[in-house]
Amino acid sequence: MGCKASGASRIIGVDINEEKFPQARALGVTDRLNPRNLKKPIREVVTEMTGIGVNFALKAMGLSDTMVCGLGSQ
Repeated sequence: MGCKASGASRIIGVDINEEKFPQARALGVTDRLNPRNLKKPIREVVTEMTGIGVNFALKAMGLSDTMVCGLGSQ
């Protein structure tokens, strides 16, 4: 919602749970990607979609275990 409110013209949502996509679209997401359905790394797909990549990237996690595992691998 913040991206849309700030005037972003293209908002790419990435999630493995496609059930979230309709709500994401209602909140302003213009493109939706499920990395499990891609044959290339998400970075490459987004670069191909946009031609240059993105100006801003946000990461949000719903499970604290995901964050803890991510921190432990640094």
